[in-house]
Amino acid sequence: MKKEVSGTTWLDLLPRELELIGEDELIDPGDPMGRDEELIGEMTLNQKKLYTLLEKMSKELDELTVQAKYAPYKEKENYVSKLHEIKDKVDVIKEIFYISLKDHFGIWKQIPKWQEDGVIGIGVRADFKVVTIKGRGYSRFFERFF
Repeated sequence: MKKEVSGTTWLDLLPRELELIGEDELIDPGDPMGRDEELIGEMTLNQKKLYTLLEKMSKELDELTVQAKYAPYKEKENYVSKLHEIKDKVDVIKEIFYISLKDHFGIWKQIPKWQEDGVIGIGVRADFKVVTIKGRGYSRFFERFF
């Protein structure tokens, strides 16, 4: 027997949620470009909004995780379903965001050449810049010391 679900889904609301993000609310990635990163281009307004939504929801997930960690034992189970819901939505938005960048900049067809050049992916940097990332043996955190 098929279960009928009523109401509006998150997917139905997502376009409206993005539409409501104003240009004054956009969250800049903030990280500077690394020495061995190459600029591909700049995000579109819709990509900036997706990134902003991703950051807002990631923050919500982090805050809820802390609340759950310090909640009394009897209340912890109240957080489980909401944590799963937000985590799944963050993962989907992140995938949509990076697919959007790959589509916009035609990255799909560049992947074989990039692999030869040591490029392991793309990243976002300050001023909404999109860059290629080359493989390296250390974290970006340590880059400032070299």
